[in-house]
Amino acid sequence: MAPLVFRDAKYHAKVFIGKRTVKEGECAGIWDMSGEYRVIEGPKREWMAFSRVRFMNRHIADCNQYLKIQYRSGTIEHRRGPIALFEDPVKHERISVLDAVHVDAFEVIVVYTEDAKGTVARSIIKGPTVFIPEVNQWIHQFSWHGADPSNPERKVPGALRFTKLRTIADQFYYSAPDVRTSDDAKLTVKVMLFFILEDLEKMLNSTHDPIGDFINALLADLMNFGSRNTYESFIQSSTALSELETFPVLKQRAAAVGFKLNKVVYRGYTATGMMQQMHDNAVSTRTRLKLQAEEQETAQSLRDMELHRSTARGAAERDEEKLRQAHRLQLQAAENRERLKVAEEEHALRLRQQREERELALETQKLADKMQVEFLESLRTMGVSMTDFLVACQTKGRADQVVQVVTGAGAGGQEGGEGAGGAAASGGRGGLGAVPRRMPALALNLGTS
Repeated sequence: MAPLVFRDAKYHAKVFIGKRTVKEGECAGIWDMSGEYRVIEGPKREWMAFSRVRFMNRHIADCNQYLKIQYRSGTIEHRRGPIALFEDPVKHERISVLDAVHVDAFEVIVVYTEDAKGTVARSIIKGPTVFIPEVNQWIHQFSWHGADPSNPERKVPGALRFTKLRTIADQFYYSAPDVRTSDDAKLTVKVMLFFILEDLEKMLNSTHDPIGDFINALLADLMNFGSRNTYESFIQSSTALSELETFPVLKQRAAAVGFKLNKVVYRGYTATGMMQQMHDNAVSTRTRLKLQAEEQETAQSLRDMELHRSTARGAAERDEEKLRQAHRLQLQAAENRERLKVAEEEHALRLRQQREERELALETQKLADKMQVEFLESLRTMGVSMTDFLVACQTKGRADQVVQVVTGAGAGGQEGGEGAGGAAASGGRGGLGAVPRRMPALALNLGTS
């Protein structure tokens, strides 16, 4: 089954005698032989003779669109969707389906309205909203400097065209060409600007291209900065290009057109081929020398560290040896004290033994003297002459036999003497039975005594 086809303005034909069926959803215009015109909207079957028929285009706009209707009388009408309308060639010059303008919360559009007297008023529509202009309204189109499609770093006029203006913070990149230093070095300085729109009315009344104003003010400040520095001092003081104080003209111009400049970021620079090569060689040389200096410094630091560690290790070893020596001395002192203590105990023991021996000898001597005294006392009581006895005790040697020669007495006397002597000797032995062995034997003449 062939699909259902709705005919549009491309279908037109001459009908001598016949009929045409206009389906539902179609609309056709018919001119009869007298030139009168009538509109047939389906569903309908129409008979005609010597007529021309032409179907119409159907235009549909949804809720986010609108129809712009241009009448052949010159008037224009806007009809908001959702709507469907056939384009009648007798009444309409053109019907266009246009999209409504969607405005986000951070966007605004500038709308101009002309009244019947020809006075134009400007109004600002803030989002979020969906805006459909009236016939006497039109939306302002901004045309600012923008990135060159062939070179994004380069800005060209009119490259940025839009109708919805963002009110949030924004930024753009720019490479400022032909910045000359005081020694006539030509540089291209790369920066990035951060800004925010604060006063839209001031911007609309003060400029038609704020980005172009920013670029011109930025170039003025960079030229001024470059003229105050040589190539070397420019490189050394390039950090100042990230400070707002370096861009007074840019700050003043931004405030004059309703913007606030938040920050400027320096992104580097490029020089001519020869200058860049010379700079790269100088940087390479400085880097090599710096690396060599750092290497030498590292080697010196390593040697210093080794010496310090060696000195510290020697000091630690000496301290350890001192500790070992002190420990040995402590052990030796303890050993000496122990030996001295043992020697003192032995000496005290010997002294005690000697004292005990002397005391024992003294007691023995006392006992012997007592016995001798008792012995002598017993001799005395028996009538023994102590003088003779003591003399005899002092005589050296021991008398085994005593011979006494008597001249004036007879044999009897001798005998008597001998008898007495024998008796005395006998008695003496009997009485001297308790005399110690060390005492000499005595011969006593008891008769002559």
